[in-house]
Amino acid sequence: MERFLKNPNLPEGDVTLVTMSGSIKNLISKVKDLGVSVIETDEFTVLDTPVNSHADMLMHHFGGNKFAAALKLPYLSMLEKEGANIEYINEKLSRIYPYDVLLNFARVGNFVFGRTDIMPFLLRKYYNNNGIKIINVNQGYAKCSTAVVDENSIITADKSIAKAASLVGINVLLISPGNIMLKGYDTGFIGGCCGKIGKQKMIFTGDIYTHPDGFKIADFLLNKNVENISLSKGPLIDIGGILPLKESC
Repeated sequence: MERFLKNPNLPEGDVTLVTMSGSIKNLISKVKDLGVSVIETDEFTVLDTPVNSHADMLMHHFGGNKFAAALKLPYLSMLEKEGANIEYINEKLSRIYPYDVLLNFARVGNFVFGRTDIMPFLLRKYYNNNGIKIINVNQGYAKCSTAVVDENSIITADKSIAKAASLVGINVLLISPGNIMLKGYDTGFIGGCCGKIGKQKMIFTGDIYTHPDGFKIADFLLNKNVENISLSKGPLIDIGGILPLKESC
């Protein structure tokens, strides 16, 4: 038996299905080797080429089988076959910041972080109706910038997210910015190179010890009883996150 994650980003059981960018096939193979099925995102050419297949730019998971998206891309039909209910925002996604990050909000337990001035009506309505506290931060790439460890713990290099999260009682590991690869950009973000595949398992696109704060990251995860698993021996690569969708139950 399997089910959609009740709490986005935070599985309770072993993850059976994720979505991630289809741009780096060797990482997809590594995820499949861990016994996890993968729905590969399509390229949305309106966005900049380096990020146009990033899952955290193309969709937003509310919880359960409810999702938001900006455009009906082919990969979403695969998600619908899994039982997903996908609604589409009225606002237009574009390559011009901040309108490229309309779906890039970081859900952490009972909170959601992001630039509230550009939050789509669909997202605002859902979170207001479901008692989820909307927290404004300066960082538009909120989901990209946030590795969600558990309902009360995150890792980020963004000071505005760190401050806002700390103020509502979330335990934050603030790491140094940079040292994460993203072709065409100076750096990628920590949330874009990881995802949980179990309550106590987080996978990373590369070796966390290539990051200057790798040992801090490992210790933080260990203190939260979360194992870190590297998909490669190389540097961390921002691929738009590895988003857990379904888990065994």
